[in-house]
Amino acid sequence: LNRFRRINMFAIAYLSAFLPSPAASTPVETPVVESKPTTKAPKPAKKKVPKPAPKKMAFQPTEKQIKASFKEGGKKGQDLAGLSDMGGVSFFHVAMETCEGEVALVEEAIKGANRVVDEGADDRKGGAGKLGKAFFSANTKQVVCVMHVPEEVSAKLSLADWSERILSVMGGEVVSKTDTQHIIVSPGVPEQERFPLKMRDEAINAGFLLLREKLLVPEDDDSDDDIDFEAAMEENGIEW
Repeated sequence: LNRFRRINMFAIAYLSAFLPSPAASTPVETPVVESKPTTKAPKPAKKKVPKPAPKKMAFQPTEKQIKASFKEGGKKGQDLAGLSDMGGVSFFHVAMETCEGEVALVEEAIKGANRVVDEGADDRKGGAGKLGKAFFSANTKQVVCVMHVPEEVSAKLSLADWSERILSVMGGEVVSKTDTQHIIVSPGVPEQERFPLKMRDEAINAGFLLLREKLLVPEDDDSDDDIDFEAAMEENGIEW
């Protein structure tokens, strides 16, 4: 019996060496399952982005408008050259009919007036490249004045002085300038009774007074001359 007990105890000791104790056993982790919300979170409201204001399209003249303005400028240039030959006047104010108060078209008219004339050609349009001139055109919104003073006559009246006098009456600003040319644009202000056509006429009158101050226009003469400069200029829509 004692021998049996010793064998039994030996077996228990032997097995205890290889079997882990209950305290040393690794506990089994139970996975945690997160509960999902039953209702969806509201989507953030979309911000309303204001649409940009449509861009104002710059005036784009048609080929027909360009040709008409260039042609009118050529005719005016021919008239100016003729009047200058008759009376020795070098500076003129001209109200244009086809330019529609647009800078691009008045520039084309100036190009037409400055066109070099071939002495042997039948077409005599142009020929005013050596004369000082201010071409005016008005629409319902603005007045445009393109002033050209070539070097040949700048000693009599500078472009800066002439431009300053026109600006003092017509308002606006010089939007482009070179040594021989200024472009003035003046918006109308109906609330102040500044209407483009009226502004154009007032500027032409102011320019004429400057030419008279500089003795660049003939004095009034009641003599019976063969040439009536006033009538000739009025007939062609030209002011001194």
